[in-house]
Order: sequence, then C-alpha cells, then structure tokens
Amino acid sequence: GGYTLNITGTGFSSSSSSSVTIDGNLCTSPVVSDFSSISCTVPLTTALSNTQVDVIVTSGSNTTTSPTQFTYDVTNT
Repeated sequence: GGYTLNITGTGFSSSSSSSVTIDGNLCTSPVVSDFSSISCTVPLTTALSNTQVDVIVTSGSNTTTSPTQFTYDVTNT
C-alpha cells in the first residue's frame, strides 16, 4: 500500500464525489483527471502473500467493480 493506482475507464466525473475501494478498504486522495481516468493512493493490506482483490469505483450514482482484479505486491506494503 501507499503507492498510486491509476484507473482508466469511462464515466468518471469530477463534479461528483468519486471513491475507490480495494478489498473493501477506501483508497485515499482520489483524483479524477478527466472523464476516463481516476487515481488514488492504495490502502495498506495485512495480507502475507501477493493477493488478488476486487476494485470498486463509485462516481456519482454509478458503482462498478473492475473486471480485472488488483494484485497487492506485499513487498511494497
């Protein structure tokens, strides 16, 4: 955790509140760069090995789970 995750897609809105959760933990400092890009700081994990987890993005009233899971690299947490 503690590093930046960049997410690309569509429908991100800087005029509404946006959030990203990874494995149920809220990313900090979300920044919507434009309609197709959002970034945030990855939360820490207590996993003991590299673990694949869900990424959920909420932008306005839309919530989407990424079709690709995020893999924590425990050497960086």
